[in-house]
Amino acid sequence: PCKYQPYCQPQPDPVEEPRPPATQEEVSVLEEFIPTRLTCLTLQKVTVTLSMAEFNLLHTLMPVIMGQKAPPGPVSVPVFQAVRPLPALRIQVDSVNVEHSVPMFAPELISTVSSLSQPSDNLLHHCYTHCYLKVFGFQAGLTCLDSTGSFLPLSPLIPSFSTALYGKLLQMPRCWTKRSSVLITECIFELPHFAVQATRPQILLLQAMLQSWTHSLGDGSYPGVNEALLSHVYTAPGVKSPSPPPPP
Repeated sequence: PCKYQPYCQPQPDPVEEPRPPATQEEVSVLEEFIPTRLTCLTLQKVTVTLSMAEFNLLHTLMPVIMGQKAPPGPVSVPVFQAVRPLPALRIQVDSVNVEHSVPMFAPELISTVSSLSQPSDNLLHHCYTHCYLKVFGFQAGLTCLDSTGSFLPLSPLIPSFSTALYGKLLQMPRCWTKRSSVLITECIFELPHFAVQATRPQILLLQAMLQSWTHSLGDGSYPGVNEALLSHVYTAPGVKSPSPPPPP
């Protein structure tokens, strides 16, 4: 009768049989073409907007989250109205590009390349997993949703900049123990320029936006922002002041 191996029994690690050194013809074929799996992801015109909280029910939700019993009796639900102008933090990115490449048939490739006395840079390059991250035109600033439902131009906090990150990781490092000159991992970060410019009114407005999410009022209503603070933030060159809210 046929005997099957039990599923729970750990399988021994496969033993790699020594292979004869690659011939010059095999090396030439590898130099011409090495199959690689490449994965790319590109995002264009990314915009993330975080507005100030128009209402906050932390005083009602936190006891429930913490496991406390809800108070008996009917729960009053306040009536909320849209608040304009509504400050917001906006992040804009022109383009985000992510690339990931890994050699196909890595065991066969690496066992061949690692057996060479002096492998070429091209062959060594394909023995790594490569990852690229490129960000173009990243900027952040304050904006405001006016009474017409439109966002004002950015009042910049972080001017536009670009950056890149590259990393590589050697495949099957146990095959390269006798080659101390071969790097196992490498990382390169590029940031040509970066700046943060924030005025005191901008910092105060950011603080008010954060507190609108973390601090709760008794009735959950919007605390509002001082109109003078908004006018100081949005009177920068090229940025129009937010229109006042319509009369009740």
